[in-house]
Amino acid sequence: MKRMFKIFILLFVFASQSLLAEQDISDEAFKAYKKGEKLYQTKKYDEALKWFKISFDEDSSKDLAFNIGLTYDELKDYPNAIKWYRKAFEMGDKKGGANLGLLYDEKLKDYPKAIKWYKKAIKKGNVSAINNLAILYKQQKDYPNAIKWYKKAFEMGNLDGAYNLGCLYDVNKKDFKNAIIWYKKAAKKGHKKAINNLGEVYHDLKDNITASAYVLAGIVYGYDKQETFKYLNKTWKIDEPTMIKAYKLQQTLDIPKHYIGDID
Repeated sequence: MKRMFKIFILLFVFASQSLLAEQDISDEAFKAYKKGEKLYQTKKYDEALKWFKISFDEDSSKDLAFNIGLTYDELKDYPNAIKWYRKAFEMGDKKGGANLGLLYDEKLKDYPKAIKWYKKAIKKGNVSAINNLAILYKQQKDYPNAIKWYKKAFEMGNLDGAYNLGCLYDVNKKDFKNAIIWYKKAAKKGHKKAINNLGEVYHDLKDNITASAYVLAGIVYGYDKQETFKYLNKTWKIDEPTMIKAYKLQQTLDIPKHYIGDID
């Protein structure tokens, strides 16, 4: 298995029917919303926008404002996307602030404004904006702030905060001791890419037993069994005594599930 270094940037998507129902919008507003939702799901964004606005005019819901912003975003009409995300945020939808941060970050490349809106969303309790803020700082090579916010994301329940922090220590800082610490925090909760990367780090450190143990464990987290053994046998050239020791060790690893099966 190769190291997995996909950074998890969290996007915010459609405000659902259940959210709208919780706000008890009128029947007319809901009917218009449902027409817009159907059109949005088939990527007919111009037509969806018309029905979302009709729904919003009937009942000014924060989730409808957010959906209007999201639809403008899909249409690449960023001035109007900003206007409606901001309206949603001012109406109490913290996703609006987070998506503003993401829009400034990913699409407009206006990083000071991205940081500003991520932080506004964070103040309202949006956990995913914390992870995205950390990613932005990492991309800017501001590692102290990236580390600070990845830790905060993990403390707030975002498992990818621990995984992404492990990647930062692993790839960017070449600090394998801390990489292992943070990958293990994610692996303990069943993060498959963290489990895989632990195998790669230990292999780089010439600890083939522990490395193979984590790679074997990956089988129960979705990695192909045949490909896993091919990788261990052919790429890493793990011998039978090492494989046996690794198999026994992986059953003691601090992860939710363990591989139980043959190692031939």
